[in-house]
Amino acid sequence: MKQEKLPTSYYRNTLLHDSNNNFNTSIKHYHNNNHNTHTPSYLSPRDSSSSSGSSDSEGGGGGVVFNNNNTPVFTHRRFHLFSIVAFVIVAAVLLYNYSPLQRKIQSSTDPAAVASEQLVNARMELTRDTSKLTGPAPNQRVQTFYYPWYGSPEQDGRYLHWNHEVLPNPYKPQPATAAKKYEAPEEIGANFYPLAGCYSSMNETIIHMHMQWIRQAGIGSLIVSWYPPAYSDGQLEDTPGFSDKAMHRLLDIAYQYELTVALHVEPYKNRDAISVSADIKYCIEKYGSHPAFYRHPGTGLPLFYIYDSYLTSADKWEKVLNTKYSGSPFNIRETPYNAVVIGLLVERSHLANLVTGGFDGAFTYFATDRFTYGSTISHWPEIAQWAEKHNKMFIPSVGPGYIDTRIRPWNSVNTRNREEGAYYDREMEAAFSLSHPIGLLSITSWNEWHEGTQIEPAVPYKSSTFTYEDYEPRDPFYYIKRTRYWVDRFALLWQ
Repeated sequence: MKQEKLPTSYYRNTLLHDSNNNFNTSIKHYHNNNHNTHTPSYLSPRDSSSSSGSSDSEGGGGGVVFNNNNTPVFTHRRFHLFSIVAFVIVAAVLLYNYSPLQRKIQSSTDPAAVASEQLVNARMELTRDTSKLTGPAPNQRVQTFYYPWYGSPEQDGRYLHWNHEVLPNPYKPQPATAAKKYEAPEEIGANFYPLAGCYSSMNETIIHMHMQWIRQAGIGSLIVSWYPPAYSDGQLEDTPGFSDKAMHRLLDIAYQYELTVALHVEPYKNRDAISVSADIKYCIEKYGSHPAFYRHPGTGLPLFYIYDSYLTSADKWEKVLNTKYSGSPFNIRETPYNAVVIGLLVERSHLANLVTGGFDGAFTYFATDRFTYGSTISHWPEIAQWAEKHNKMFIPSVGPGYIDTRIRPWNSVNTRNREEGAYYDREMEAAFSLSHPIGLLSITSWNEWHEGTQIEPAVPYKSSTFTYEDYEPRDPFYYIKRTRYWVDRFALLWQ
């Protein structure tokens, strides 16, 4: 089976990239001071003639006039006529290309085609007027882990991450052989199939759609998986800097939906406390002035999550994070690069290491109850008490379930069934009912499809060899709606 695809030109033109005429000037200031950044079309100057020292002649006739630098420029009337003609041509082409394909999809019973039709309907419904944000503002205290590592042939020249390789069992070493990789879009390295299909994280239409859905869920902030420019994760080793290149696009579009972006610093080759200090400095210098760059509501400081922080010893971390070393090389405290830095809590012994290392708090990440000390919800009251005692933040990570057997077929012991949403409710309730209330909540995840923790919409789909999981009897948007329910409850708690 092969998915029916709508032309990307249609998707791109259903979203108005410059839909808000009152776009905040701070984002323009940000781009003007970051010369090597991606600058989307909606941030381009609307009228450069005002700086040229000339204007149209009094009659405003057609043709070309010259500015003080003897440079030809269009007059307004000619430009407006050109714009109208171009709009009519583009609209005609889009209508011609889209209508037959849409009829083909509507007449098809193929599951992938049905998924595409649902996607079209969802996009059209959610993007009718992006200039007017409706509903309550998203809650900046609720964050979700977001992965910008997916690629498609149309956008990136090939599939990225959807064709994830099957990982060998680390507990039963086998002779080295070529790893099996899935052949997207029919076969993907995930147990669920996305409503959006095998999308590219670089596609602006997809990002707009994600931001709308995330906002509908009430989530205020994305925790974006990030690698330094010279690195990428194991599936993208030949594409270094993929996540860093996505950052400006994510920040720009998140801003339009009143969302913010924090960073989840992933492990990379030779990562240590000093390199993370340099990463924090780099990110603050490059992104810190962007209005969508997350600032902790209590301190106003940037927020960084450090995945697998326990791989570096506490005595190394304290040189960078502990205030007793402030003023020494690489220490970020009492500098312009000070930040809220959160370490991963896996084992109980990590609690003491986080204190010694100078971390500002702990997060649990895994959406697998009883997998680690930190992810076991019965341990959360103890962790919350530890956080209060040591003046640290405890950020529990809740999730809808877990299944990764498409990429780790040997790991079924850690599968957690969604139970039609009941598992998600138990995780949320455990975080909500802590006697020491939390200040932030993280959700694992928006789109970690490989581990089946996503709350992004999924659809029923059956390939020639595999029947994918889905949310039935719930609808594809169930976890967005259920997240909204819990965000509203937490909002009352935090009042």
